[in-house]
Amino acid sequence: MLAFRSRKCIYTSHIPEPTILVNQGDYVKITLKNQLSENTSIHWHGLIVPNRMDGFPGPGGSPVIRPGESFTYEFYVHQSGTLMYHSHVNTAVQEIIGLSGMFISRGVFDESLQRDMYCFYKNGPLRWIQTAGCQQVIK
Repeated sequence: MLAFRSRKCIYTSHIPEPTILVNQGDYVKITLKNQLSENTSIHWHGLIVPNRMDGFPGPGGSPVIRPGESFTYEFYVHQSGTLMYHSHVNTAVQEIIGLSGMFISRGVFDESLQRDMYCFYKNGPLRWIQTAGCQQVIK
């Protein structure tokens, strides 16, 4: 379960956010409880998911998650690759101050790797939190 925390604006207690590591073909079920004082969502950037699960509120039917509400994202991972997740509500603020992370899907025919590393840099106006972080992923 992912939960928002006060003004730091993070999904969990970590910056950078935890990497979600799955295998191609896996069924993913993630519940987001919005503890912010504003609406939010999670957009699964680059993932092929049903419109309602896409986290892009609007005509596709993906909901805005209001303060105090929860929403469960459920989908199968159809592709492999290094992708990301981030807020798609008030993105100019929410994404920069913490609401984003990596989503790695290992392909069914990928060679086995022992370790992988990525760096995620977020930058914004000085009054916001600026973060940079590298994370090692053990596969």
